[in-house]
Amino acid sequence: MAEDSQRGRSRYWLWGAAGWLGITAVCLLTNLGPLETDLAERSQTALATAGLTEQITDSEISFTGEIATLRGTVSDVAVRDRIAGVVADVQGVRRINNEIVLAATPEAAPAPEPTTPPATTTPPPPPPAALRAPSLAAVVTGPTITLTGE
Repeated sequence: MAEDSQRGRSRYWLWGAAGWLGITAVCLLTNLGPLETDLAERSQTALATAGLTEQITDSEISFTGEIATLRGTVSDVAVRDRIAGVVADVQGVRRINNEIVLAATPEAAPAPEPTTPPATTTPPPPPPAALRAPSLAAVVTGPTITLTGE
């Protein structure tokens, strides 16, 4: 008889746990969409308050639960990190997947090659004495030796 009452209590716990899990699942499923929308809206507001919305193009903030995914294009690594920091500070955001890319900087156009040589060229000035290589010349004329140089 004690075994029957023990088995009955086990069933109550099992049904109670199943009911609790079912109610939790319903609550999560019905509130997950509004939670993600609320986090995205608050993140956009935080970026606007920080003055960062103008510095990112093609911006997108999406949430999966409390995990933010940031996408867009910025011109500077510091701006990219600042955007991630502002969104991370929004209450309720647990993790950031920062997929923001840096904008490609336009390469400088090569300088055009000159078609005609310059009309006159002036020789460059000689380097200062301290930068010139030492020189020495010796001329022997009979019993006389003449040395010149620097």
